[in-house]
Amino acid sequence: MRIGFATERVGLVLPTSLCSSQIFSPRGGSPEQQGHCRAQGISRFVALAHTEACGVLGDTLFRMLGRSYRGYLTHPNVAAALLLENGCEKITNDVMQHELKAARLPTDASGWASVQLDGGIAKALDKIEAWFIDKLSSLPSATRIKADLGALSVG
Repeated sequence: MRIGFATERVGLVLPTSLCSSQIFSPRGGSPEQQGHCRAQGISRFVALAHTEACGVLGDTLFRMLGRSYRGYLTHPNVAAALLLENGCEKITNDVMQHELKAARLPTDASGWASVQLDGGIAKALDKIEAWFIDKLSSLPSATRIKADLGALSVG
């Protein structure tokens, strides 16, 4: 799903709302601390903190968020990505699955967790941990390729 050269390999937790971004902190209890990351060349975990603009209406914002989230998921530096929903936001995991399908991207390349559907915060965090451990164990090793700066994308 990722295309292009990468400067590093990161594990991405993509919260689909500000509420769900408050649940996961890459500093505490992440798979990074389990030792599974370094073996697969994962340098760090990233959890994006943002809002889907609760209370804002309009199809333009809805479409823009879907495209933005899709861009995060397909960034060359992202080796493994999981979407985390609270369950009541505008851009739910279901919306993102439709967004990926519409862009002809595989939905099974990413992980999916939901605070409400998975039975609460603790169970969602357990699911995230288990998904990353499984995903990282099946990632191929990173191949180092010597390239000049023109091979890299900025942004």
